[in-house]
Amino acid sequence: DKYGQVAVGKTGLCLLAFLGAGHTPGVGEHGAVAARAVDFLLSVQDDESGHFGDGLAYSHGIATYALAECFALTRDERLRAPLE
Repeated sequence: DKYGQVAVGKTGLCLLAFLGAGHTPGVGEHGAVAARAVDFLLSVQDDESGHFGDGLAYSHGIATYALAECFALTRDERLRAPLE
């Protein structure tokens, strides 16, 4: 309870690791895992505030960083609006 929804930050960190190893959504041995991570992060974003999940700013920052890195690598347009 103290840290809120820690799965957001952990998912972001894991996504960064997969991206760094060349596993982008739909590409590579673990591309499906990367895709699920992106889908999860997008599903927990608040439409009004843009905050990812119910947790600390740290988790929000890591999620934002991971999705931005994913966007830079893939140019997946569905990530543009959530990042902006």
